[in-house]
Amino acid sequence: MLSWEEFVELRNLHERGWSISAIARHLGKDRKTVRRYLADPDAREGCGPDVAPARPNMMAPGARKHLRTARALTPSMRQREKSD
Repeated sequence: MLSWEEFVELRNLHERGWSISAIARHLGKDRKTVRRYLADPDAREGCGPDVAPARPNMMAPGARKHLRTARALTPSMRQREKSD
């Protein structure tokens, strides 16, 4: 996260025509962080659009039980097919 002083310096350097890479090197921050703060002054590190949100668990609890049963049955079913 940038301090207020770093943020003000970032904006001033950008207005003077500094490149994003040069600003990042000067501040010791990642280029993506600099871009994020230029696009959204309220941005926080690790919360930008390039960070994937956690995926919700789409499987219902009852479906998990059936999946475990199916996984357990599969090897025994394969053995029966081999023996036939």
